[in-house]
Order: sequence, then structure tokens, then C-alpha cells
Amino acid sequence: MTHPKLYLAPLQFATLDTDQLEHVFSFMDQTAVDRARRFYHQDDAWRFLIGRMLRIVMLGDIGRDRGLTVPNLEFSQTPAGKPYIVAPQSLSSVGFNVSHDGAVVLMGILETRGSSGASAIGVDIMKAEIPVNDDLLSFIASIESTLTRSESRHLRQLAAAESTRSQATKHLFQLWTLKEAYVKATRSRHHL
Repeated sequence: MTHPKLYLAPLQFATLDTDQLEHVFSFMDQTAVDRARRFYHQDDAWRFLIGRMLRIVMLGDIGRDRGLTVPNLEFSQTPAGKPYIVAPQSLSSVGFNVSHDGAVVLMGILETRGSSGASAIGVDIMKAEIPVNDDLLSFIASIESTLTRSESRHLRQLAAAESTRSQATKHLFQLWTLKEAYVKATRSRHHL
């Protein structure tokens, strides 16, 4: 097994207009376009599309590094929604995952040589910021179903004291992104 490779793409764009978005759509497959159109905020659609482009560029580079001509990567997804490479077959052992939040897109790539299927990898990125209309304790309560009793108790104890509140926020988002990455790698919510 090789080590995972992580690619972080900082995004620095001003307001992008609908015409620019439609132009980018002309280069994307219909599934990606349909999914991008479902985003409520146009900036989220941009982050999603940049993630799609990043996976094509980075995975295409892996193919070229192996001397392959990779004119078209073909993707499919499992019944649980995890994407994987269909063609070229020689890249089918390469697992990948993309996450986006705020002004960044993160992509992880992992290959297990000799594997009969794609390597399991999950990544998640999130700005460590409590939503505007929440305080830390109410936010912890809103995600209680994703926490174990021990995790919830620990976060509530940290959040209760003014001196450890920032530590609680940091722990909360570390825990949340680790769990999301695990779920994305395994597509299983068991034992979280």
C-alpha cells in the first residue's frame, strides 16, 4: 500500500456570474451538471465543480505517470454513492475522495497495488466555526446523534467552561471531520 496523497486547492474567486457557470457546465458530464444545479448557493456549485475538475486532472496525471494515454476517465458509483474509476481498468485500484468547504477543495488519493478494487479513502474539510444562529452547546446538541455518549459528555464539559470553550470547538470539528472521512471511506455509519 502506498501513502495517501492529499491535494488542497485554495479558491480565490470573486462573485462568479451565471454565464461563467454555464460555460463551465459545457465541459462537464450531465451527472455533474445536474448535481451542481441542485446547490442552493452558487459558490457551493463552484466548489463542487472545481472538485470534479481536480479529480480529473490529478487522476489523469497518475495515468500519464504510468505511460497511459488517458483521454477520458470514466467514473461510476457504488449503490451507497461512493465514486470509483471504471476506465481505464489499470486505474481501478486507485481510490479517491473530494471534500469542499469555504474557500478550499481537498482531494485524497490512495492506491493499493495489486488490489482487486479501489482503495478506501475518505477526506473531509470544514471551517471550524459554529453557525451564526447557534452557540457551542446548542450546536453540540444538534449533532448529538452522531456522537457517542463519551464524546458528547467530553465536549459538553469543555464547552461549559469559558477557559476551554475554544478547545471544545477545535475538538468538535476534529471529531466531526474524522467521522465524516471515515463514513466517506467506508460508507458505513456503524460504530461511530
